[in-house]
Amino acid sequence: MKKLFITIIVLLLLSLLVGTSSAAGFQAVDQVGQQEIVAFKLNRDAVNMSLDEYLVKMDMSIEEFYSLPGFATPNIESKPDCKSQSMQSKSTQYTMLSSGPEEVQAWVVCDDDMKSWYEELVGHSVTWDDVFMWAWNILEGGDDPFWPEFEIEYTMGAGHYTSWISTNSGNIYQLFDEGRSNHPKPGDCDVGVYMTGQVTGDYLGLSEQGGDDFIIRVRDTGIMPLANLWQHEASHNFGAPDHNPGWFDFCIMSYTWAFYVRSWCGSCHSTIYSNRFHFG
Repeated sequence: MKKLFITIIVLLLLSLLVGTSSAAGFQAVDQVGQQEIVAFKLNRDAVNMSLDEYLVKMDMSIEEFYSLPGFATPNIESKPDCKSQSMQSKSTQYTMLSSGPEEVQAWVVCDDDMKSWYEELVGHSVTWDDVFMWAWNILEGGDDPFWPEFEIEYTMGAGHYTSWISTNSGNIYQLFDEGRSNHPKPGDCDVGVYMTGQVTGDYLGLSEQGGDDFIIRVRDTGIMPLANLWQHEASHNFGAPDHNPGWFDFCIMSYTWAFYVRSWCGSCHSTIYSNRFHFG
């Protein structure tokens, strides 16, 4: 019995070591200037999993899945079918926080690969205005949870968007640097939002932790809705950290649950609330 007990303890320790090692492979961090750049890196198997496969991996029933806090289906606004939409602010009214709302002016930059991917999706040529409308739609889907929780409203005003002929590097770090260098945000904008249609390995996005820029990839994101990816990266600007792997963190910052939830855990919610005037 004593030998069996020792064997079990050894196996548990080994499993913890293996888990720590694999988790460390999810995230890469770099330093650019004074801002920490946080990379959202998902392993390829997770990105390509279907919902059924994901439920099997998590040993979860569909009923349990739908009962998760903050569950949301992929936002239809992340799909490029938004020509009937108009660029106007949300009209839904919420109870105001005592400190009032915070409007964040976005500078949105879309690369030529995003345009090519849009054309591949819809099966015909599109204009840059069509691409900018799609980008605005992604922004509107991505920022939805910020308004009722923090009264943070992202806007993409007239002239606050441009096209970008990106270098075909497939390296999201290089693309992030290139986009910000060639198309920096103007003085009347608060945050730079860069979008690429390049396939960048297992990296779906980068963001400045506590900064004012981020980049997302819009192509081949698997089961990750673009609205969720946008929300995840935008949350980093307000100081919210990654939960890696975040098995039990039902939070948009969790590498395990960011595919499906639109809410924040208590810790991330408090962090964003404390920093909600970050761009003010």
